[in-house]
Amino acid sequence: MIYGFAEGPWQGKRFCAELTRQGFKTTEDPTKADIVIAHSGGCFMLPEPNGHQLTVLMNPPYWPGKPLILSAVQSLWWNAETFAKEGAFGFWLKKVCWNTWYIFRYPTKSRWIIRHAHKRELHQAINQRRTLIIRSNQDNWLAPNASNVIAEHADFTYRELPGIHDDCWLHPAPYIEVLKSVYDTGRAH
Repeated sequence: MIYGFAEGPWQGKRFCAELTRQGFKTTEDPTKADIVIAHSGGCFMLPEPNGHQLTVLMNPPYWPGKPLILSAVQSLWWNAETFAKEGAFGFWLKKVCWNTWYIFRYPTKSRWIIRHAHKRELHQAINQRRTLIIRSNQDNWLAPNASNVIAEHADFTYRELPGIHDDCWLHPAPYIEVLKSVYDTGRAH
């Protein structure tokens, strides 16, 4: 798992547990994985392309013309609102505390992701990869028409699921079902 801006193993613990529950084995070394999973800004930290791997990008930050700060404010607000409605406000508060910790614990990573997100060159991150992009339908970081724009520069499989940007951390099963179906059928180029 390659975590995005202000993310780390705390956010991914449910996702990784669900991977294990569904029969996947996880590794800390993405160069050795059959499936490389990156969330959000983690898509800018992918290892060199490896022909046999499936690269899964969950809600990568790509919304040309939209300021990153606006996406960040919307994300904070929508996550709080959504998690509160689901009775998971405590989870959201812990997530924000961990987000803050990861920003200060890994400042180089934080700067790297911000710099690359500003460039809006997601297609460069996915070139020469067997790629699946999963977008949550209420994501405020990945533009709703991103699949059309990115398709001009790269080949990939695209799926959309209900939810917000960080929904994969609270409800990982649907994301894993999609990646499993694409991996099993070999549909991503």
